[in-house]
Amino acid sequence: MSEANVEVVRFGTTDYVMLGIMLVVSMAIGMFFAVSGNQQKTKIDYLLGSRRLGAIPVCLSLFATFQSAIALLGTPAEIYTYGTMYAYITIAMCAAYGVGAVTLIPLIYPLKITSIYEYLELRYDSLAVRRFGTLIGILSS
Repeated sequence: MSEANVEVVRFGTTDYVMLGIMLVVSMAIGMFFAVSGNQQKTKIDYLLGSRRLGAIPVCLSLFATFQSAIALLGTPAEIYTYGTMYAYITIAMCAAYGVGAVTLIPLIYPLKITSIYEYLELRYDSLAVRRFGTLIGILSS
């Protein structure tokens, strides 16, 4: 395709309106929870919902954590470019989450820790192992 046939696509009025609505709703949600009371006083309250959350909120939170705007925008392009190979990655990730739910969660949840790095410190009784694990986690992101 030559450059003369390339069509330039720009945001239209509807696109700007929808973008504005999305930003206002996101800001309103943040403002509501910022002023609705200071219910989260500790690290456990903030990170784990005081350990009172059910399975559905936790699952939705994990889904929102693992899905980013870049992933949502990039997945269709990835599939278009490389075909259905991306489906294999998705299937493998779902299988890995299933194995983790059955094996790791029953091990870690009763320990009342907030991260896998805390587990490393408890398991090996070493702050150095925890920091090394944290470094590996940061570098692999």
